[in-house]
Amino acid sequence: MPDVSMLNVTVCVSVPCAGVTVGVVVIAGGTMIEKMGMTAYEMTKKYILKRANGELPAVEQDKKLVTFAEKIKPEEEHIPLNLSVLETVNYIRGLSKEPGAYLYLMDKKIKIYKASFFSNETSHAIGEIVQNKKNLLLQLKDGIISLDEVQLEGKKAMPGNAFLNGARLTFPTYLK
Repeated sequence: MPDVSMLNVTVCVSVPCAGVTVGVVVIAGGTMIEKMGMTAYEMTKKYILKRANGELPAVEQDKKLVTFAEKIKPEEEHIPLNLSVLETVNYIRGLSKEPGAYLYLMDKKIKIYKASFFSNETSHAIGEIVQNKKNLLLQLKDGIISLDEVQLEGKKAMPGNAFLNGARLTFPTYLK
């Protein structure tokens, strides 16, 4: 079984198998990919053998209720800076790790994989990187978020504070 010790959010997922819903498993999860992987593992272990042996009745899926998600366009990965702190953190989380949300730093794409609430302070311009020695901070309309994991175009992903230490930014600097 995959290690779930670091996971802290609960999700309930119903997994269809060849058009037949075979069960529901509750998984504590981190990223959506981790949740889906653990759910598939649990579903296979718990239900597929029972179904294959005829021990589990099948329920036909209603084809009228099937929905499909549209493909995410590259321009939809760009973070709108008019969102609230909570909306921005959720936007980043929703696109992480793949395809990843991004902003621009001096005409270079900077992907943001993890972010968290930092404060309600609103004393800087929206999009401004707030000077702080320990965290890479971004001012939004209703507060400041910490950019916890980032990747500058052509570089490896790294913690926000490591990026801040090596970036040699001059202030004020803005993400767009």
